[in-house]
Amino acid sequence: MANQGKQVTYVCDASDVSEYGVFTMESGNNKRMMFEKRIKSYCNHWVDRIEPGRVRLSYLYKFGPDLIGPSTGSVPRKDNGGEFDLPIDAVILVTSRYSDTRLWQELKARKAEWAANDIQDVFRIGDCKAPTQLNQALWDAHRLGREFDSPHPAYPLPWIRERQLWGGPTVPALGDPRVNVEAGDRVEGRLDQVSRVHDP
Repeated sequence: MANQGKQVTYVCDASDVSEYGVFTMESGNNKRMMFEKRIKSYCNHWVDRIEPGRVRLSYLYKFGPDLIGPSTGSVPRKDNGGEFDLPIDAVILVTSRYSDTRLWQELKARKAEWAANDIQDVFRIGDCKAPTQLNQALWDAHRLGREFDSPHPAYPLPWIRERQLWGGPTVPALGDPRVNVEAGDRVEGRLDQVSRVHDP
């Protein structure tokens, strides 16, 4: 919108714009880009109301630090104000993302063609399964590649958590088979609590 010449104001309830960008090393460039494009920001603010020509913003930490006597329907802290109206022409809501499953659905619909093309199954990973960050999508693909020959590749095998005993062997030893992840199976005399969710 800024590239179209619009005056843009970014409002978020986090303490920083795109807060997770600190971990992905994008935060610095986000700030440079916003400054270059003259994008204003209100962090630690919440949109209380959207009305024609304005939005009502509220500072997230407007309530005082000390607790006061409770009363029904109100926050038990002193309200220090912090609300104001921001004039606007339009609001763009950045909300939850959704999965793009079109390719997966098309491949599943063509299951009759699988055998002729030596295809046994099709699995979802990354944003097809659930919107994620790039590092999570790569991990999902890597995990499926490692476990592709397991009995149920769509369901991650449990982590191998080695326990090193002083002066004794590592449990489980490298090369030991992983526990069975089928729901209801008994593992070492106890009921396995790991359950599987089947695709419809």
